[in-house]
Amino acid sequence: MAKGRLMIVEDERFSATVLQRTVERLGYEVVGNVQNGQDAIEIFKKELPDVIIMDFNIQGDLDGGDLSLALAEIKRTSNIFITSAEDEESLQKIMDAKPDAYIQKPFEQRELRAVLELAFYKNKKETELNELLSSLDKKVKERTKELNETVRELVKEMAQREKVQRQLEESLKTEKKFGKLKSSIISNLSHEFKTPLSTIRSSAQFLTTLIERERFDKMNVKHSKRIEDAVDHLAGLLTRILMVEENVNEVYNVVIEQVNVTEVLKATVSELKLGVCQGRTIDIDIQLDDELIETDPRLFRLIISNIVSNACKYSQDEVLISVHREMDSLIMSFKDKGIGMSESDKEQIFYRFYRGENVGSIEGTGIGMSIMKRCLDALGGEVKINSELGKGSEFIVRLPINQE
Repeated sequence: MAKGRLMIVEDERFSATVLQRTVERLGYEVVGNVQNGQDAIEIFKKELPDVIIMDFNIQGDLDGGDLSLALAEIKRTSNIFITSAEDEESLQKIMDAKPDAYIQKPFEQRELRAVLELAFYKNKKETELNELLSSLDKKVKERTKELNETVRELVKEMAQREKVQRQLEESLKTEKKFGKLKSSIISNLSHEFKTPLSTIRSSAQFLTTLIERERFDKMNVKHSKRIEDAVDHLAGLLTRILMVEENVNEVYNVVIEQVNVTEVLKATVSELKLGVCQGRTIDIDIQLDDELIETDPRLFRLIISNIVSNACKYSQDEVLISVHREMDSLIMSFKDKGIGMSESDKEQIFYRFYRGENVGSIEGTGIGMSIMKRCLDALGGEVKINSELGKGSEFIVRLPINQE
């Protein structure tokens, strides 16, 4: 296999023949051996050789310099000039033509070999470079097209996001407007409710006193007491509804005191056993070296009360409460074996008035967990829920021990 393809342009036939035989002995293929520039151009167009060996002074209107320029317009190739001229003027013309190499006649075979190897190597590297540049140019164009498409998509997406943002801002304004209206309505209703409730409760207490004083039968006392309890229940429900209103922030103002965890926990559970937790078994496991923490006793009690009452409401079995410390936090676990929650319920349980999908006919307002979460937020705590439908729930509360 030939090392490469070249063309010879030499107007002296004997020199051209000798040159061709020498080149072929060196392992190269000669695709044309011509005497003038016009024939060289025709052969070059057809064969497209990689290297041209040409006499600088050839027959016709074109010298070596003119011919190399004409061929370069067809294809970039390596040019080697051969000349017998030794005068400075002729050599300068050759140098002005910027050949890849030139050889002085007479030449030696080893000199020709070196020049050819250099010329073919240079041509090979230039070809590879041109192919690489062409490939890079193609990739740049493709990448530019992709980037332009990405930019168009981003501009489109940004415009869509701006539209959504404007819609959200408008929705937020509307929400705030209705929020203020709702708070105003509830505040007014609260005032209207409290007056008759207070009157009913006072009257019920008076009737209870009269009944007991006159020693009426137990049935009368029972009915009078039920009126009083119902009023207390309505008053408590109204208070809880007010507690979830955004504008009643004073309800969640934190007042730090030293609180005995065991005392508050047991007292709260005892109160709940008289109501929603009546008849339930509540086991308490407290593992604390120091039972005192710094927190707001009212909010602390509300956290416990809402979680335990919720556990009693949705579970017929025992409720397990465990308390211990981890570093600077109080960890409280409330575990029941009740109806449990779905993943969707766990994500929405702290929203106001939300109730689980599986509560059925169990009574409730859906505000207890919202109150508990707001109390916990006010104290800088957090809660984690582990729950599975039909297998119960566990609320794990982490509360800072020392409030700053």
